[in-house]
Amino acid sequence: MTKKKHILPNAFISDFSADGNWMFSRTRGNKFWIVNLRKGEEKLVDSITWYRCSPNSQTVAYLKQLPKEAKPQLYIERLDNNTVLKYPNVTTFKYNASGDYIAFIQEGKGDRKVVVLSLISKKITTLHSNKKQSYSHLKWTDSGCGLAFFQGAGTNKTQVHYFKDITKPAKVQSFDPLSNKIYIATDRRPALDFSTDGTKLFFNVKLKKMESSATMDEPLAEVEIWNTKDQLLYPGYGYSKQSFHNPSMMVAWQLKKDDWKFIGDSIHTITLFGTDAKYAYAYSHKDHSLSYQESEPLSNIDVYNIETGVHKSVVEKPHGFEFQMSPSGRYLAYFKDGNWSVYDAKYDIHTNLTKNLKTKFLNSKTSRYLPPPSYGNPGWSTDEKEILLYDEYDIWAITPDGKKVEKITAGKENSTIYRLYRLSESRFEYPKFEAQYAKLFNLKKGVFITARDTNNESTGYFNYSTKKGLEEIVLKDSYIKNLRASKNRQQLVYTEERFNAPPKLMYRDIKNTNSVAIEQSNRHHFKYKWGHSELVYYTTPTGDSLKGALFYPADFDPQKKYPMITFCYELLSNQLHHYQNPTQHNTIGFSVSNYTTQGYFVFYPDIVYKIGDPGISATKCVTAGVRKVGEYPFIDKQKLGLYGHSFGGYESMFMLTQTDMFATIISGAGASNMLSFYLSMAWIWDRPQYPRFEKGQWRMGDSYFNIPEAYERNSPIHQLQNVKTPFLSWAGKLDSNVNWEQHIEMFVGLRRLKKDHVMLLYPEEGHDIKGSENQIDLTNRLQEWFNHHLKDRPAPDWMTNPH
Repeated sequence: MTKKKHILPNAFISDFSADGNWMFSRTRGNKFWIVNLRKGEEKLVDSITWYRCSPNSQTVAYLKQLPKEAKPQLYIERLDNNTVLKYPNVTTFKYNASGDYIAFIQEGKGDRKVVVLSLISKKITTLHSNKKQSYSHLKWTDSGCGLAFFQGAGTNKTQVHYFKDITKPAKVQSFDPLSNKIYIATDRRPALDFSTDGTKLFFNVKLKKMESSATMDEPLAEVEIWNTKDQLLYPGYGYSKQSFHNPSMMVAWQLKKDDWKFIGDSIHTITLFGTDAKYAYAYSHKDHSLSYQESEPLSNIDVYNIETGVHKSVVEKPHGFEFQMSPSGRYLAYFKDGNWSVYDAKYDIHTNLTKNLKTKFLNSKTSRYLPPPSYGNPGWSTDEKEILLYDEYDIWAITPDGKKVEKITAGKENSTIYRLYRLSESRFEYPKFEAQYAKLFNLKKGVFITARDTNNESTGYFNYSTKKGLEEIVLKDSYIKNLRASKNRQQLVYTEERFNAPPKLMYRDIKNTNSVAIEQSNRHHFKYKWGHSELVYYTTPTGDSLKGALFYPADFDPQKKYPMITFCYELLSNQLHHYQNPTQHNTIGFSVSNYTTQGYFVFYPDIVYKIGDPGISATKCVTAGVRKVGEYPFIDKQKLGLYGHSFGGYESMFMLTQTDMFATIISGAGASNMLSFYLSMAWIWDRPQYPRFEKGQWRMGDSYFNIPEAYERNSPIHQLQNVKTPFLSWAGKLDSNVNWEQHIEMFVGLRRLKKDHVMLLYPEEGHDIKGSENQIDLTNRLQEWFNHHLKDRPAPDWMTNPH
């Protein structure tokens, strides 16, 4: 290698060839870099919309959108000699597993076809063509010889075509759904997928024709019909009704027999199948969707024998995604009553794996979700001899029969959290199944593990293998992330940063004990004075031991007194070492270094909650932390500010009514009235807000109608008469997460009580500020507000001149 540094401006999507000799990068402006790492040469190509490198690292293919051309042109470039093959009107392409063939779809005037090109002989073969219907979803078998694709995707005449061997393309095998009185659905993932051995092809079908939403039971008048008995309220039902009334179901097409079977039914419409394609598991999409609405109906997971189509119910579906199929499909792991169990489809038996272990796999420490979730099931060993599970600190490897149990880390002993780290094999890797992905870890070869010491927020990586056990790669008082490794796992790179040190790229050869810096970002940073960060430990009035991250001002002088801004939102101390650039472009108008570089302390306290008292809990934790920091002689206790956004915006609103500790308080996108917010709609999800109170982040744990006094004592609007502190609030009028009218209620209440308050509303913004000019505006106004109240700077006109 040349050791040459390559700088690729505006790089957006980047990856390496499999042999590591080439790097490719597409920019946000659709320019495409091809970098020869052995020779240090760079090539730039314009107007590229997509690219792929062949698995054998011999060619790179990319789509180039030429001016005045309706469809892109496909370029296939040999990397060793830069020779290029060009094909017009190409919509998509895909290499086979070896990289010796590439399939692509051409759509010219009156001619649409699927073409396969041999990259060895340069022979091109048209597999299928027609004059009207488009082709899509090219899918190769794992062997690289078989190919399937859709014709007429998105219509009621969609067909599947399959070629067993593209080197002998004389015969096509087609699945004609109309003859079977079904219709192919192409909008599910996976849309089209082979079993590992290539003998089965999976796709989804519907029993009825697909209709446009405008034709389905719409009244002639422009009216929305809401009914309290609706399972899904009108807005959510509007875009879900087709999938409920005419659900798609998976089909397994057995190619040798030319026979097919449903793997699922009109109720069990989400299907997972493993690499062996012997067993599949299906559950209800409708019932699963309702679990994210207001309640989760009782439903079952069914197991299917893919060969015979025989199926049975095996377990009541756990809440959310607390279940996972093993990679082969033989096992189904599920979390129930605080324990992990495994169902073995081969022997039709269930085994509770964790009931006799003296550790908790239920995350009872979280108050954000009810019922509490597990700590997680990250995946399986590659041979499926172990399922991998998390408790609070450690990683467990347990055989599916429960007979062998091993804790492969020792985090509990020193309060260090260990978690498996999976290197992505490809920049373009994506889960096969929607939100369900069984990750594989080769414990024999070795796996990488992240570590976080919760005592001091040190972070790093370890290597683990069954032979050598746990070996430290790096663990230090910094924020370590972005690990990447060579194929043989001997050469590593990662990034390292601290609050006062911008990220640098580190290199480590496993044979050596030390890492070396190979690139430093933000070199100009070191020309400026900067603060530092430290942890502060404190105890709440209820006895909770907590910590917070304290960020010092630049050019700190312990003989001076400084103002301090506290930012509140759940647990924040783990951001102790996060580097933040000063910027005016921030979605909440706040960056720590904006203030530390201007002579402020910034404090990030941790908050823990008692269910039923979120506001009171936040007040106790924050004020306890601020009092602890206030013991430092250089903190000016008369110049303390508070800011919170979203749930933190609610917390800051509530503390406005509870304490006079702060000289000023700012709230962004917060909630002021627990009752009206509880009874409003979360338009971002088209569902009521009250489930978020009863079993989510708002942590009330029960209905308002059962505990009205709890809602009222935690509601800022009910304590407005206590407000004495100068208060600024802001919201986006398109906020569909926390309804922006909550700020109007706060404003009107304070106006009625004749208390000072300024509110900023951004008409075209939502929960976060996305517009560049509005980001600058909010950032500047927040700084002006804090500077006035905490540094006695003159107030600008917008604060003091009412209409």
